[in-house]
Amino acid sequence: MKIATKIFISAAFILAIAFNIGSSMFIKDNFDHSIKMYTEISINEYYTQKYIFKTQVNSDMLQGVSINERYLENLAFDMIDKGLWHDKYNQIKLSDVEVFTTDTKISTDLIIRKPDDIVSSVIENDNKNILIISSLIITDFDIITFTQGVDITHVFMERNRQLRSMFFISIFIISISSLLLFIISKFLTSNIKKLTKATNEMTNGCYDNEIIIKGNDEITILFNDFNTMIKSIKDNIQQLDNNIKNREDFVTNFSHELKTPMTAIIGYSELLLRNNWADEKVTEAATYIFTEGKRLELLSKKMLDLMQLDNENIIMTPNNLISIINKSVDSTSVLIKDNNCNINVECDELIVAQCHNQMIIALLINLIENGLKACDYCKDIDIKVEDEDNNIKISVIDHGHGIDDEHITLITQPFYMVDRSRKGNSTGIGLSFASKIALLHNTDLNFESKIDHGTCVSFRLKKYYE
Repeated sequence: MKIATKIFISAAFILAIAFNIGSSMFIKDNFDHSIKMYTEISINEYYTQKYIFKTQVNSDMLQGVSINERYLENLAFDMIDKGLWHDKYNQIKLSDVEVFTTDTKISTDLIIRKPDDIVSSVIENDNKNILIISSLIITDFDIITFTQGVDITHVFMERNRQLRSMFFISIFIISISSLLLFIISKFLTSNIKKLTKATNEMTNGCYDNEIIIKGNDEITILFNDFNTMIKSIKDNIQQLDNNIKNREDFVTNFSHELKTPMTAIIGYSELLLRNNWADEKVTEAATYIFTEGKRLELLSKKMLDLMQLDNENIIMTPNNLISIINKSVDSTSVLIKDNNCNINVECDELIVAQCHNQMIIALLINLIENGLKACDYCKDIDIKVEDEDNNIKISVIDHGHGIDDEHITLITQPFYMVDRSRKGNSTGIGLSFASKIALLHNTDLNFESKIDHGTCVSFRLKKYYE
């Protein structure tokens, strides 16, 4: 059963019960009020008639009239003829013996416990509803039971009429309300159908259908959360696709990088084995083998460092930046000397950053080496440190060939090289390694480059406060 049908049936059922209970209570209250009102009126009238009857009996007793059955019967007829008493539903008993009753006889089991008590009850007589009122009249000789009945059938008929009217009105109201409830339930569940459709499309691999609805109720919150979930799933899938592609590129590039030195090593080794070369040729071949072997050693070292960074949990400590920069420059001093260039450092000696000492040194070494490879002979490298309130910006600036915009977003991928003709001893992993270190420090590498003017690579570290 659909949720719209469940809402419709439940609401219609509750409405029907509530309406019928409310209407029944209203009719009952109205009926009880009418009975009470007619009882009070009838009792007041009864008091008057009883007073007249009792006064006449006492008066005749004082005059010596015998109070017997015939006397009471004649007195009753006399009161009826004079219009002082009803001509129906009346009864007089003398010592529990009926001495008079009207044409319409009544039977009652009312029990009168005290002389002053007036008791009443509603009985059914000949398909009529009669309000019976009775009490005792005490004389010197006997006890007279004076009973009077009032036809209140119209009160019961009015109640029955109201019940019938309520039945038809309830059918009409419930029918109209059910129609409205059906429309409302369809409207309320229409958005859920959208959710069902979107979910089915998700199972088929479609994550592009964002559900847009207006409002601030629970359904809207649910749909907003659903949209957030779809976006998150879509982003994760995209990330997985990117990771797969990156891994495929990584394997391809790694295979290529490994193949080149291996081919050279195998080729020169075969030449050494097959030819009787002079010492000069042997030395040249051995040099090639040694150079390519060193490249493989460097490649394996960089690969190992890169893999270790993926599972690294680093501890940040306060470090003086000028000390870190000087150590980085010292580590690249041979390469700097070979390129006949200088490293220009602009840094306040008192600036302290919250970082991992050895990792930042490694990051700066990679940036300096890349800057030297991008420069022509005798061009300097600038290292600039800037204070930015809570952060410290570190920039490594070369004055080399520059990088095209199309390469900027790719240069941190493993084995990616802008110009392979200037590869030298490069493994293509340095910037990827540096980018991972930056990421572990909750920052990233920012590249600004202009062709024939050079490249600026910058990153930020958290400033340390004592």
